[in-house]
Amino acid sequence: MPIGDPTQQVPESEMRLLRPIGLGLLALFIGFNGGYLLILMIEMAGGPVLTQWAVPICLSVSVLVFAWLMRRSRRKREAAVRRAAAGQPRPLGRVMVASVLMIFLGLGLVWAALRHSPPNLAALGTAAVILVISVRSLVSTVLELRSRNA
Repeated sequence: MPIGDPTQQVPESEMRLLRPIGLGLLALFIGFNGGYLLILMIEMAGGPVLTQWAVPICLSVSVLVFAWLMRRSRRKREAAVRRAAAGQPRPLGRVMVASVLMIFLGLGLVWAALRHSPPNLAALGTAAVILVISVRSLVSTVLELRSRNA
């Protein structure tokens, strides 16, 4: 694989640092949004007003989500080790789906940037970066799948 290939595995030594950081950020995103939606649903259903407790509730939900994500990540890594020991290649379907979704995100950003009367050049630059990365990832995934089937 060429250097900088987005489908290439990240070394485990780097993932020991990056995995908890990424899962923590994801847990904060899911926990805060989920906790706040839970507070709003309780208030809409006629329950107590909990908006003054929003931050502690959302942080508590984030901690629970982080613990769940870490357990899930550990189980997935163990399954990947078992798959590698059996000689099976790693699945690339998720990478392909993520690449296609990122292409749609980049195209949506291009559309949004071009809607302004003077085009937003910063958004166009961001869209270009997103499109280059996602198209490269999609192409390398398709090429790897073709090489497996050949």
